[in-house]
Amino acid sequence: MHSQQDSLLSSTSRSSAKGMKWIPAGTFLMGATDNEGRTDEYPSHLVKLDGFWMDEKKLLMLNLPNLSRLQVIKQ
Repeated sequence: MHSQQDSLLSSTSRSSAKGMKWIPAGTFLMGATDNEGRTDEYPSHLVKLDGFWMDEKKLLMLNLPNLSRLQVIKQ
């Protein structure tokens, strides 16, 4: 499934973002589907997300002071 925003990015630009991973658009079921969920997890419902970039590395709380050194990726 590709959204309109996904089609705006060429396959070249998706693969050239150093250190980033392209997560394609998609739909998933959010919320609890059993009797063990918290009250704020009901009702379960479909969520649709546009494609987005995600860093390949985890950002830990101990890294937060270094955020000023991060670079913005320009598309």
